[in-house]
Amino acid sequence: MLAEQLELFPRATKEDIEATRQLLDEYVACVNNVKVLEEDGIEKLDPEEKKTYDKSVYKINRLNRAVKLIVNQDIREIIKYRYIEGNGHSLTIQKYAKVMDVSTVNRKINKGIESIADSLIKW
Repeated sequence: MLAEQLELFPRATKEDIEATRQLLDEYVACVNNVKVLEEDGIEKLDPEEKKTYDKSVYKINRLNRAVKLIVNQDIREIIKYRYIEGNGHSLTIQKYAKVMDVSTVNRKINKGIESIADSLIKW
């Protein structure tokens, strides 16, 4: 009870964290979708395409803001490399395992996803 009273902001649940992981996995596809639709001209989009475009832009903007709010610079950098730039897990491990242990990289990825999920539930 006391812990709940001391919590200033709500924390993400396991379901929130998993949903955030899914959103991050879809990030590059959303960006590509937006680029393709913008090339065709937003004003030329039919209502269904416009709806898809608006949803994609909304997801991208929310995720970008949440990534910027990650306090730890190492975690933010790893999340950007892995999800925003669209690099796979193995490439991320390969790059960052040169300076830290593999389990540390994985822990930082998980912490970053938790941070993003915490931000997303506040909006």
